[in-house]
Amino acid sequence: MNNSDEHIIPDSINGRLHTRELICSECNQKFGNKLDPVIKESLQFVLFALGIGNVKKMQVKDQDGKAYLVDQEGNMKHVAPEVEVFKIGDQTGISVTGEKNVAVRAFAKKAARTFGAHALKLMDEGKFQFNEKTTFLSEVSAPAKIEITSKLKLAINKIITEFFAYSGLALDLIKERTERIFNLDESGEDIILCNFDQNVRKVKENEVSHLLVIRSIRETKQIYGYVELFNVICGYTVFAEGYNGADVDFKYHQNALTGEQFDDEVLINTDAVSGESPSFDLLVNSVLENARAVQHSANFSTMLSDILAQLEEDVKQGKISVGEKEQQYFEQATKLAAEMMVFGFPDDVADFTKEEELMVNYIHSVIKEAGKKEFEFFYHQLVGREFPSEDDGLVYVMEAFKYKKHVSKNGESRVKVYCYFKAKNAASEKYFPCKEIFDVLGLPPPPTDMAWV
Repeated sequence: MNNSDEHIIPDSINGRLHTRELICSECNQKFGNKLDPVIKESLQFVLFALGIGNVKKMQVKDQDGKAYLVDQEGNMKHVAPEVEVFKIGDQTGISVTGEKNVAVRAFAKKAARTFGAHALKLMDEGKFQFNEKTTFLSEVSAPAKIEITSKLKLAINKIITEFFAYSGLALDLIKERTERIFNLDESGEDIILCNFDQNVRKVKENEVSHLLVIRSIRETKQIYGYVELFNVICGYTVFAEGYNGADVDFKYHQNALTGEQFDDEVLINTDAVSGESPSFDLLVNSVLENARAVQHSANFSTMLSDILAQLEEDVKQGKISVGEKEQQYFEQATKLAAEMMVFGFPDDVADFTKEEELMVNYIHSVIKEAGKKEFEFFYHQLVGREFPSEDDGLVYVMEAFKYKKHVSKNGESRVKVYCYFKAKNAASEKYFPCKEIFDVLGLPPPPTDMAWV
């Protein structure tokens, strides 16, 4: 084996199970070049969304199909500036779409090519007129589709087969399988992708994990293997038929975010394994929701620790008594929980009352997508209204309402509403969430029976 360190679940997806007693360095390099990258590529969107590995940026497209790069903080920029030369009467215009600094350089280069040696002279004479516009992205989408290929199945087969060998089971049961994997033979049908509806295994609340299971079933005389990667890519295989030996039960279950190993009971419903029509939507949404919940819980715990530390310091300094500390801790913790639900993660709270849900949506400028026309009619008098800006001294006119896709909730499509302003005597534009404008004008929340709330 020449001491080659093999990650049974690839290190690129934060797998922590590894051994130096399984394969040689030559095979390790071959699998590392040919199979392990398939897993990472298939889970690219999940890795990016969870902030794992070196997937720091992802390409997305807006409502017009234009490409942007987005980082894990949500900052976006054009993949490359788009430059266009156009004519209006006897005037020549240059349009550049892109991040401001990059766009300025692209404009200068195009101006030099278009106007040649006269470009600097025209600029000095003030013949250039510059107009700057802000692009409003109402919707962006990323390629979250996971493509099922024979190579992906082979990569999953390699993972669960290595775990079979790692568990010390008889290798003569899987001789043909190991030869196919060694030869990178994609023709085998060993793996069935499954659990698209979580009917083979129901993922627990707040769980984001990798799972490997090898078990025997006395009734069917089988040894089977089951694998989950981020609870998204799930595979099932039968290693042996007609098995009459001792019971087999091996499991590796780890937190895919932290690497912590779980020691819990895992129930697999093998009767639910079938060649069902594959759609990873439920599984991808589930793991992202669980990851958000884990992050919210961690943030909440950190804030509670800070509150407690400050109160304990106040006790030491004699500012409050121990009894007052306990009372203030309860009050501040309760207030913090309420604020986080309303302002931190309102889209993840399922048990708001109807009145609470309406108020939270109002605070965040969120309405039902189906109610946009009624919303615009109710607030139509705002369109055309002038607003002076203290920031730049310009007067802006509200031109229209703009909508950005928001997270759906309770099966309802929702959008966030922005007010779009254009300066009267300049090319400047601004966008504000509608609630900010309502507050400036002192408008009350809308009646609760309106179609959009």
